[in-house]
Amino acid sequence: MRLPALKDLSSSASKAFIRFPFAILCAIVGTIMAFMLVDLPFDAKEMHNQLTKGIMTMYLGMLAGISCTVFCEKYFFRSITQYIFNFVILLLMHYYFYTLPSELADKEISRFIVLSLSCHLALSFAPFLVDNEPNGFWQYNKQLFLRILTAVFYSHVLFAGLGLALAAVDKLFGVHIESISFLKLYIVIVGIFNTVFFLAGIPDEIRSLENNSEYPKGLRIFTQFVLLPLIALYLLILYVYSGKILVTRLWPEGWVAWLVTGYSIAGILAFLLIWPLRRNENYQWIKNYTRLFYITLFPLIILLCVAIGIRVQDYGITEQRYFIIMMAFWLFIMALYFIFSKIKNIKIIPLTLFILSIISAYGPVSAFEISESSQYDRLISLLNKNALLRNNKVEKTNKSLSFNDKKEISASVNYLVTMHGLHSVQHLFNVNLDSLCNKGGEYLFKPGKVLELMGVDYTYGNESDQLSQELNFNIIPEPVVATSAFDYQISFTISSYQLEKAKFQNFKIGESELQIIWQENHTVGFKVDTDSIASLDMQKISEKLKNDYGDTFYEIPASRMSYDLHSEQYDYKLQIKTLNISLPGDTVLPRLNYLDGFVLVKKK
Repeated sequence: MRLPALKDLSSSASKAFIRFPFAILCAIVGTIMAFMLVDLPFDAKEMHNQLTKGIMTMYLGMLAGISCTVFCEKYFFRSITQYIFNFVILLLMHYYFYTLPSELADKEISRFIVLSLSCHLALSFAPFLVDNEPNGFWQYNKQLFLRILTAVFYSHVLFAGLGLALAAVDKLFGVHIESISFLKLYIVIVGIFNTVFFLAGIPDEIRSLENNSEYPKGLRIFTQFVLLPLIALYLLILYVYSGKILVTRLWPEGWVAWLVTGYSIAGILAFLLIWPLRRNENYQWIKNYTRLFYITLFPLIILLCVAIGIRVQDYGITEQRYFIIMMAFWLFIMALYFIFSKIKNIKIIPLTLFILSIISAYGPVSAFEISESSQYDRLISLLNKNALLRNNKVEKTNKSLSFNDKKEISASVNYLVTMHGLHSVQHLFNVNLDSLCNKGGEYLFKPGKVLELMGVDYTYGNESDQLSQELNFNIIPEPVVATSAFDYQISFTISSYQLEKAKFQNFKIGESELQIIWQENHTVGFKVDTDSIASLDMQKISEKLKNDYGDTFYEIPASRMSYDLHSEQYDYKLQIKTLNISLPGDTVLPRLNYLDGFVLVKKK
């Protein structure tokens, strides 16, 4: 591969700017927004959301702008027509940005991914939307594919080189380079250099591609000796597994759906990469592969439908299951088309995927509408089963629910709140969930707060998992209190290793002695001389933090682990910095693994 000269890069970049001004402008604005995003403090939640929405909008606008340009170039539309197209895209970007909720739920991120896929697919067929030029279509997409790989390779080589240069300046010359500078460098390279480099390689003589018979030898070697053997291996695994199902009569595991999907995608990719060689007398095996591949898909489609059908029957529809169902439907149609159709046009692959992706993103049968409705109905059924609903409103329960019911209710609430936001369950409660769960920039585990209103403990995994659940919480680094207002600062650390040797630590404060004591395996006591001033139950504190912040988000505000204590002579402020505890189960006692922090002391 010949590395481009600096002059060639400069010339190509200027041509790309002239040819794709709208797309490059979107890339630049998006990069600036990403710069601003990484500099924001943790608690600037609203600005985080606004910038994230802006980056998403700019990325979609960039892709749509590229598709618009190549479409207009192919069909000789005048410049004014392209400006009109760009103006329409700008209006759609404005609409998209302002219809995004103020607080992004996972649903919006998933929809963005689907829209990004649809925009990439549109780029693949935009200049061939009307014309039937199968070879030109293949040559065009071949160049896009190779250009993407080249752009990614050059971008990461450039980042590695400049990153090492920055590190050398830091180490050799003592010029402090902040770690965030490397992230900013990566953002600039990926956001601007990678985009411009890719755009510079998009074919500009698209109408002449139909007569281009060039085929890279490397593509054939990669497909024939790397991709196809892998496809054969996966096919063997899937067919042996299908045979196991027939013999044992055990239903397929849910993850097999992803294996079938991966096999299908790899097979279709190989099918597309070797498409021009199918009529070459030296490669007759390609024609046989094309037909055989789609024939082998039918049993796997049945396996896919059975696997996903079981998951839907047990747990309802989610976005992932919806997409797998759509994939199974699409694979079935494609297999029928390429086996029985006399006119085999590969343009139908991205075109049909584009249509399905748009249907999946918006409308009454979209992935998000169908999934939300399915999971909401499932939650209502579980609540009714456990008598948690009265007049269509949740009534907090004091009774103990079965582990499975708690787990299923937790899963449904977690899905609905995380994926679709609090409004998806708001009408089940009289209290305003937004007011309850949104406290400034503080992160709260919203599903846990909703479950608390139901009187249900957040539950996941298997019952045995609950016996060894370990939680770890760290405060977000921030100033806690002005130490000048206190007379003493005492740092302390308690670990499971230390507890095996001693159950207390002593500290002198003036004429008195502060003693920190580990009591009953989960309680920390604070004692001055002979007077006990406080006893903190680490188990209860951990369970409260888990309910508020979840079991996967460990950085929390310092104020949530800060306590004011008092004795006759002194006032104390206890600040816990790190808390790690194993919560109890049926047969396991709570266990403190690690605790550290400090105590500020002021004489009255």
